[in-house]
Amino acid sequence: MLHFELVRILDKTCLEGALNLFERKYSNTDRFVAIRRLAWFGNAEGEPDPVASEGPPWVEVKGRITRAIAAL
Repeated sequence: MLHFELVRILDKTCLEGALNLFERKYSNTDRFVAIRRLAWFGNAEGEPDPVASEGPPWVEVKGRITRAIAAL
């Protein structure tokens, strides 16, 4: 579910801005670790798409996150 929530955040701000806010709140966390966790889709790949009345399908969510990370 984290990935779907991240896409909602990316509708409002860029990943760089979101990571800056993350670092301000969690100053003892390494940015690289956060990015690596966002880029790891292993658990989500084996799960069925969540049933939602709105929002993009999984393949679009994964693509948006991958492109946002690549743009950093």
